[in-house]
Amino acid sequence: MPARNRKVIELLDFSMIAGWNAFKYIPFIHLLPPWLPGLVADHLAFHDVFQEGVDRPWNTLMEDLRRPDSHNSSLIANLLSDIDPDDDQEMRRFKKFGVAAIVAATDSTVSVISTFSIAMSCYPDAQLRAQQELDDILGRGQMPTLEDRPSLPYIEAILRELMRWHPAGPMGIPHDTSEDIYNGYFIPKGPSIPSMARQIEGIEG
Repeated sequence: MPARNRKVIELLDFSMIAGWNAFKYIPFIHLLPPWLPGLVADHLAFHDVFQEGVDRPWNTLMEDLRRPDSHNSSLIANLLSDIDPDDDQEMRRFKKFGVAAIVAATDSTVSVISTFSIAMSCYPDAQLRAQQELDDILGRGQMPTLEDRPSLPYIEAILRELMRWHPAGPMGIPHDTSEDIYNGYFIPKGPSIPSMARQIEGIEG
């Protein structure tokens, strides 16, 4: 992955830290020099880096689609074939959708694949059972499709366990609270707190 794209994803991950949005309430944040280290520097760089991360792949796709010999079959290319290219609002919407799909899938896909490799190394019997299910249902050498998913309960269980065992976002996404009392603790309205998905799913340490 290009270094610039990695920076976009790093900043998006960083933006999920509780308290990040507090910077938007600092009226002079845009006046601070960009060389300031740490959180301030990343916050100042976020807009420019993110915008470039949005524009560059979109422009590349548009250039490819304009070529007469283009055979682009990406998700966004297929969706764009059904809309009016002169509809600026729709084009902007699909532009944002494309970036969201890439960013949302990058960390989670890498995380699940990495966890899968570790899990299968630790539990080879589970790998053999999963392979046997694939062979029994699909036949040896046949790739599964989404239509096969209901027929592969053990594979489904492995996928769910991978995401529970090592979730891609262990702290979840911070949400603003409403006033509540939980286990005797008063939670005031307004603070932004993470959901701590890893702890909720029963994993400690």
